[in-house]
Amino acid sequence: MPRFGGAFESAIAEFSVRSLLRSRQHRMIFAFYLGAGLAFAMLFLNAPADVAGPDAGSPWAPASLALLAATITLTGFWVRGARVVFGLPLDLKANWIFRAAPFGAGRACLGGRRKAIYAVSVVPAVAVSAAVLLRVWPWRIAAAHVAVLALMGIILAEFSFDGVQKIPFTCSWLPGRTNLHVTFWLWLYVILAGIVAAARGESEALGNPPAIGAVLAGLGAAAIFCVVRNHRAAAAGDAELRFEEEPPDKLLSLNLG
Repeated sequence: MPRFGGAFESAIAEFSVRSLLRSRQHRMIFAFYLGAGLAFAMLFLNAPADVAGPDAGSPWAPASLALLAATITLTGFWVRGARVVFGLPLDLKANWIFRAAPFGAGRACLGGRRKAIYAVSVVPAVAVSAAVLLRVWPWRIAAAHVAVLALMGIILAEFSFDGVQKIPFTCSWLPGRTNLHVTFWLWLYVILAGIVAAARGESEALGNPPAIGAVLAGLGAAAIFCVVRNHRAAAAGDAELRFEEEPPDKLLSLNLG
């Protein structure tokens, strides 16, 4: 595999990518999110009238609302799937290898995690969208939307990092903490409505260079803020490397006090 920077960052990133490739269970979960993203993308492409009204036109037309929504949806599900599988343990019996290793949380660990999730989600999702858009749209419009997708992917990926650091596939996971059967349809409606609204706004901005420049500037500022915030939170004195979903004091007590 190619190197992902320094030796420590490469070790974390290569371990993460190879663990995903070697685990059938994690590949199946990741494939579920990719399949859901593709399903919604095809829904947008095959039903443009339901998305943008009866005058939507061809979904492959330049700056079409259907194709904008499809690529945004695919990128979002791709990044979300990577975030989910990175948080699921592969083999908790092997955690002692990392617990005994003489390293802790810090910016190098954050760099390895960041490069791993970028490698399996942001980069391939943007590359697939770019390959399609550059063939059917004028290159300026396609390049602008690809930049929007890249910045959006960075922002979504950065939200998976915080002060508590976890090496992918090595931390315990407690299921059943969310009422998925209650919140699934509500969140699905909210997310799809937000995607349609964002695609409609971007479709209008793509025809106006100052407007799309303002959109890219706003997304770029948000992406830089997320990266800087996580970088500062990963300082050696503030970050924590955790291998359990719950802190040790909660695991060793009955919480009766």
